[in-house]
Amino acid sequence: RASGAKTPCPYAIDVLVRIYEERLAKAGTVDFQDLLEQANAGMSAASLAPFFVHHLLIDEAQDIDALQLQWIEHHLRAGAELFAVADDDQAVYGFRRALGFKGMKRLSAASGAVSLTLTTNYRSHAELVEYSQQLISHNCYREPKDTNAARGPGGGIAYLRYPDAEAQAADIVLHVGSLEGSWGILARNRHLFYDAQAFLPSAGIRARMIGPSVWKERPVRLLFVLLAMAAGLRVRPAARDALLGWLNVCHQDLEMVHSMKLAPWGLPPANLARRKTRIASRALAELMARLPVWCELAADAGRAELAIEGAGEWLCQQLERLDKPMGRRRRDLTLVGIARSALRRMDGSFGERALSIRKFDTQDAHGAVVLSTFHGAKGLEWDNVWLLSVEAAVMPYQHASTEEERRLFYVAMTRARDRLFISSRRGVPSEFLYEAFPGHRAPIASGVLHLGERIHGAITASKAVPPVV
Repeated sequence: RASGAKTPCPYAIDVLVRIYEERLAKAGTVDFQDLLEQANAGMSAASLAPFFVHHLLIDEAQDIDALQLQWIEHHLRAGAELFAVADDDQAVYGFRRALGFKGMKRLSAASGAVSLTLTTNYRSHAELVEYSQQLISHNCYREPKDTNAARGPGGGIAYLRYPDAEAQAADIVLHVGSLEGSWGILARNRHLFYDAQAFLPSAGIRARMIGPSVWKERPVRLLFVLLAMAAGLRVRPAARDALLGWLNVCHQDLEMVHSMKLAPWGLPPANLARRKTRIASRALAELMARLPVWCELAADAGRAELAIEGAGEWLCQQLERLDKPMGRRRRDLTLVGIARSALRRMDGSFGERALSIRKFDTQDAHGAVVLSTFHGAKGLEWDNVWLLSVEAAVMPYQHASTEEERRLFYVAMTRARDRLFISSRRGVPSEFLYEAFPGHRAPIASGVLHLGERIHGAITASKAVPPVV
C-alpha cells in the first residue's frame, strides 16, 4: 500500500488486505504502517504537529520506504536538522519497498544535506576489501568509493567446490574445528545450511542459529518422536498423537490407542490391538508391528544403529505415501534425510545422540558458531566466514533484481575480518564469483581458488571436484 505498486494477483491481495484490516478493526488496533499513514495524513492536514525536535538522526537510511521518507520530510519542513548514516551498497531490502540509493538521493535533496563519504574499512584485511569492491563496482545505482583497509594485508580467501551438500557440510565442520577465531556460516536461503547445522553437533561444535533451527522443523521433530519410541523411551501422549496425526491415522484408531493399555513405547502391543479391534490405518498397523523389533535392537548397544536406521527408513516410506504436494514432500524428505545423516555420524544410543544435539545446538551466542542467511548477517562480523552454495541456480535469485542480489552478496563477503571461504556444490558457480575475482576465472572453473597468504595452511582437506562440462 505504501508504494502503490501493482501486484500479479490484485484480487487475491485485495481480499487478504480486506480480511486483515477487518481483523485489525475488530481488535481495535492498528499496525505500524497504519500509524505512519495516519501520522502523515495528520501532518499534511495540519491537524497533527511534527515532533518538536532540533535534530533528527537516522541510521541505515538506505532502508527507508516511501511512508518513512514522507514522515521525515514533514519534520525537515518543521525545521529539524538531519544527520543520516547510510550505505547504498548495503541496500538489501527492496522486497520490503525500501528505497535504497534513490531514497538516499531524495533525502539529501529534501534536506540540503552535505554528503561525506567514509572510505576507511576498519573491519577486514586488504584482500577482503579489494575483492568485495571488485564485485560491487558492477552496480550502477551507487556512490563510487575508493575504500582502503585500515588493517592492511593479511587476510585470505578460498573458493572450493564439492560434489554434493553433504561433502560441503562435512568439510565446513572440518575447517571450523581446526581454525581459531569466531565463525559465521552464511547462505542465501535458510535451507541451504541445514546440512552444516546438523553436522556440527557430531563434531562437538556448539552452533547458534539466527532463526528457526533444522531440529525445530516439524518433520525432524516427528522423526525424533518416532526414534524415541523405537528406543523404548517414554514419549508424551501429545507428541505421539502429533506423529500419528501427521501419518493420517484415522480418528477411530486414535480412540483405540487412547483406550488401551500401552506398551513402553507409547502404543498398544500389536497382538493385543488386533484381538480387540480392527486397525483401519495401514501406517499404524505397520508401526505397531515394527516397534517391538526396533526396541529390541535399541536395547543392544551394538545394534542401536539398526533401530535408528530402520525407524528413519520407515518414516521416509510413509512420507512418500502421504497425499501432499510434491514440493512439500520433497522438502520433508530432505529434512529427514539430513537429520538421519547427522545422527549416523554420532556415537552412543539414540538418547545420548539426542542429548548431544540439545547440548550443542544452542541460542547462547558466546563461543558458538553462528548460522544465518545473508540478510540475517547484516550488521554482524566474524574472524572467519563461510558462504556456502554460491551457485548460479541460487544467486542471483531469479525473482530479485541483479543489483540488489549483488549488494546482498557484497554484504555477505564483508562480514569476514580475516578469512573468507566461498563454496558451491556441483554445478555452475554464481556469476558474482567471476565479477569479484575477474583475474581468476580458470581456478573458479576448476573448483579451487586460494588468495592471500593467510589462507595457505588453513585449507584442511579440500574435496574439490573437476569442472562441470
